[in-house]
Amino acid sequence: MPPIFAQVFITTTSVVLCFVGLFGNISLLLATATQKKLHHKICYIVAVIASLHLVCLLCELYIEAQQLRFHTVTRSECFRHTFVYVFALIAQSTMFLMMALDFLLAVTIPLR
Repeated sequence: MPPIFAQVFITTTSVVLCFVGLFGNISLLLATATQKKLHHKICYIVAVIASLHLVCLLCELYIEAQQLRFHTVTRSECFRHTFVYVFALIAQSTMFLMMALDFLLAVTIPLR
C-alpha cells in the first residue's frame, strides 16, 4: 500500500484537474445553449459528449471525496457509483466512435 502522502497528493491533483474539466465542460454547454451560431448538428453532438464527460467527472469527484475521507464502501454502494460512471464512459466512447465514422464516411463517400 502506498504511503498516505502519495494517496493524498494523487487525490488532490485529480480533484484539481476534475474542477478544470468541470469548468471547461460547463462553459462549452453554456456556449452551445446561448450562442445562436452554435446551434448546428455537430455542436449538439459535442454538447452531448461534454455532458457525458461532465457526468464522468462528477462521478470521479465523488469517488475521490470518498477516498479523501478514507471511507470504506460496501459492494452495492461501489456498484451503484461505478455503474453510472461506466455507463457514461461507454456512451461517451460510442459517441466518439460514431463521430469518427461520420467523418470517415464524409471524406471517403462525399454527398454530391
